[in-house]
Amino acid sequence: MELKIAAAILTAASGVTSYMGARAEANRLDSNADSVLDKAEYDSIVLKRKYQDDTQQIAFQKSLAEYNKSQELTSFTQEVQILEDDFEAQLAKGIMSMGYGGTFSSVIDAAEKKANDKLKAIYSENSDKFLQSNMQIDEYDRQILNLNEVGEAESKMVLHTGQVQSMQLQQQADSTRLAAKGALLGTFAQAGMNYKLMS
Repeated sequence: MELKIAAAILTAASGVTSYMGARAEANRLDSNADSVLDKAEYDSIVLKRKYQDDTQQIAFQKSLAEYNKSQELTSFTQEVQILEDDFEAQLAKGIMSMGYGGTFSSVIDAAEKKANDKLKAIYSENSDKFLQSNMQIDEYDRQILNLNEVGEAESKMVLHTGQVQSMQLQQQADSTRLAAKGALLGTFAQAGMNYKLMS
């Protein structure tokens, strides 16, 4: 009789030991699931910050380009103003020299042609600068938008991947617990059967 009890106890103890090991494995899997999720959240934040830093650097470059454009515009405005002042001075000079030959309209026409030629040169030179500045600013805007979208997408992907891995580990832990409970019940049933058969 003592042999039957000892055999049943050993069988049950073996089942309890297996159950405890499986439960420890399930707890380890839960812990890993939490760690995977924490790491994914951290990596997601780091990735977002990296893209934000990149975006800020480009935004700074854009602000420099906008400043340079405003300086070019100020310079352009000053050149045009100087040209207008020069034209008015030429007109006044032409009016003063009317008594020395030539017609009033020919003096005005000559001054106007000279001013228009200079104005065309200024417009031509500055239109390329303004076009280039606008294209550069537009490119910075495109890069900023792209970095924001890509950064957000990659950050979400890292977080989603971590969530999926964490969920898989949690499911594995739940399956391990369930299997351990089933095995424990089976071991107790086996111990009972062994005890009954030995009687």
